[in-house]
Amino acid sequence: MVTTLQVKSPGQRVNLEVDMIGKYVERFVSNYLGGKAPNAVTDSSSILKKLKEEGFIL
Repeated sequence: MVTTLQVKSPGQRVNLEVDMIGKYVERFVSNYLGGKAPNAVTDSSSILKKLKEEGFIL
C-alpha cells in the first residue's frame, strides 16, 4: 500500500476511505431494490443524516 500520511502534519485534513460507508450504501441499495438487509436505510435523507452523524459529511 502506498501512502503519503508520513508527510502530513497534526491537524491537517486527510481523506480516508473505509468499509463503513460501503455498508451504508449496501443497506440503502438493498432496501431500494426490495432486499431484506438488516438495519436497511429507508430513504436518501436517512442515509445522509447517518453519514453526517458518523462524520462522513461536514
